[in-house]
Amino acid sequence: MNISALAPTHDSGHWYRRDGTRCQEIISKTTSLPRRPNLGDARKLGLLPGVTTICKIYPGNGLQNCSPEILSAASDIGTRRHAQVEAFHLNHCTRIDPVDGPFLEPYYQWFGNTVERVTLAESVAISLDHGYAGTMDLLCVLKDKRVAVVDLKNRKNLATYDTDAMQLAAYRHAVGAGVAISVVLGTERPEILVKEWGTAENELAWLRFGLCLQLWKSATNYYPEFWEPNGEQE
Repeated sequence: MNISALAPTHDSGHWYRRDGTRCQEIISKTTSLPRRPNLGDARKLGLLPGVTTICKIYPGNGLQNCSPEILSAASDIGTRRHAQVEAFHLNHCTRIDPVDGPFLEPYYQWFGNTVERVTLAESVAISLDHGYAGTMDLLCVLKDKRVAVVDLKNRKNLATYDTDAMQLAAYRHAVGAGVAISVVLGTERPEILVKEWGTAENELAWLRFGLCLQLWKSATNYYPEFWEPNGEQE
């Protein structure tokens, strides 16, 4: 079996520095212009692959049947609405937006009924031991005093996928605590789906994420947990 054929393109996806900052661009030595980081850069700088990059390996990610146009439009909506929710988490105020406001209202209502306080919002969770990182939408304390990791999605159909649980499992493992909650908002109607993943589901999700992570490492022959400052692996 050609393992490399199962992994996503090595130059694509999200990369993080070991201090938790997102590495979105590298200045090219040949052109002095910014470019996207690639696997070669990761080897030199010890960059960590993003959680979503690893989850793309999993066959049940819910995206295979979407055309590029649909994915692009959904990404635009998701980015715009995520920015507004981030501002809400950080500033405790909602933006009056005639386009997105009605679609975000179900989330604001759920938040008000469920969340006691925000601990972190749009914060990077790092696992140096396992060699990955990712950006959590929300780490919070619920009104029942439990710590929760919350991941927000915007979708045409209200549904959750295995990769949703895998993302949350990776974040939970990195921060060392929290129940896992997926929140899905409708992109065509103001509606919401909230799913708290159970213990067995979380254990299975962590297993699946771990398998995808090992496959990615094998396919790229890059093991970030063994990276040394001189750019060589042990």
